[in-house]
Amino acid sequence: MAVSNWVVPEPIYQFLATTGKGASTGGSNAIGNYSSTGGSSGESFIIQPPVGEKWRIERMMIHIQDTGSFDAEKYGNGVALGNGISVRVETDTGTVHDLTDGRPVVSNAQWARQCYDTRVDTYGIGDESLSARWTFSKGGYPLRLDGDLGQRLTVFIHDTCTGLNAHNFYVNGFKEDEAFDHRFLQ
Repeated sequence: MAVSNWVVPEPIYQFLATTGKGASTGGSNAIGNYSSTGGSSGESFIIQPPVGEKWRIERMMIHIQDTGSFDAEKYGNGVALGNGISVRVETDTGTVHDLTDGRPVVSNAQWARQCYDTRVDTYGIGDESLSARWTFSKGGYPLRLDGDLGQRLTVFIHDTCTGLNAHNFYVNGFKEDEAFDHRFLQ
């Protein structure tokens, strides 16, 4: 019987951040005034492989934490988003894939439009939180980010999120390896 030389790929567990290098090197808590009225043209929270690497992103976890009850038509507890949050695969020359299809997320309930798995947790006392799991591989295939092409996963916010207590985007995936047999992705 032949023994396979199957190699387990190196996993990726990382927050999207303003630098694209995770929570230790850039701001990963998306709380700020990223609106035009706040003097901003928006803020991008990204994850990007270095040149020479290709990453497969299986899923993204969205976490929103705020004081008080969450409403379906607002963001967190009563934050009104006018422009919303877009999720895209980008390069320096523009958008490769608009994962929100030109319809930015402007409310808690709209995360369910993109992510089947959403829930609001209450703990009796203290903040409430919304968690959403966007499993890209359930939509057909994991996202593929090619460092040689400068591809990055971007969560773009063009609104104020100052009223939230926590707001993070966290991804799981793996680094492609030449020895990795892509048949195992099917």
